[in-house]
Amino acid sequence: MGRMEEIWGDDCLEFRLERWISEKLRGNCLGKDKALIQMKMVARTVIGNYHVKLAKGHPVSPCNSIILNMKYGLKVQISKRSLL
Repeated sequence: MGRMEEIWGDDCLEFRLERWISEKLRGNCLGKDKALIQMKMVARTVIGNYHVKLAKGHPVSPCNSIILNMKYGLKVQISKRSLL
């Protein structure tokens, strides 16, 4: 797809940075699936090897958004799990 004339036009072999920031391609991310898999692997490693607790006194308030963000972030305390 990187050099297809049907997608990029007559100058498909020419590098133009503005192609990558156009509205047409803004929603496409070729590495999205791989990034999500890596994020799950990191989360599994952290959850399996550490105790994760909410920091005392930290307010938990979600943002009004489609994406699940925390209004003030999510501060936690992490401690290593014992092997016993």
